[in-house]
Amino acid sequence: MLKIILFLILAFFLGSVPFGYIITYIFSKEDIRKVGSGNIGATNVSRKLGIVGGIFTFLLDSFKGFLAVWILSLVTFYPYYIGTAALLAVLGHMFTPFLSFKGGKGIATSFGVFLKIAPIPALISFLIFIIVLILFKYVSLASLISSSLFPPISYFFHLNEWYIIYSVFICILIIIKHKENIKRLIEKRELKFGRKN
Repeated sequence: MLKIILFLILAFFLGSVPFGYIITYIFSKEDIRKVGSGNIGATNVSRKLGIVGGIFTFLLDSFKGFLAVWILSLVTFYPYYIGTAALLAVLGHMFTPFLSFKGGKGIATSFGVFLKIAPIPALISFLIFIIVLILFKYVSLASLISSSLFPPISYFFHLNEWYIIYSVFICILIIIKHKENIKRLIEKRELKFGRKN
């Protein structure tokens, strides 16, 4: 049990690594929190470093989520604990202690944990993200729709109930972190993908 607790703590701190902040500082010597939306995620990084920087950030943020769940799965197969690791990794990203508990919105990290827990539903959700982004050009809208559809898609594929419960919690957190985006979408002030202002 002690080993599981230690690995759960590790999952949180893996999720806490602020790759967007690190990458932006390495390549531009700027604080990403003072650029664009102030978010440390891939979308905002792309505003400063371009699409390659954004993709690189997305991949690393996804990988840390995947890794956090994978490491926990080495010591236990219980969905309850693995789901807890997934939630902690996302919480770590959203409230990273390395940046005064002000992190990102959790989309890439959530994709990483979902990809480990349920690959097919995760890939379907990612495809939905791409389609919505192409149609409407809003990353926030694509993120909200694709992540919100992951739990019902997972249910359709008969995913373990614990994973579905934890994915619902993660989606609620994502929606809360996007409250300003939702407000801007309603007011038609949200920036479309590729625009800096």
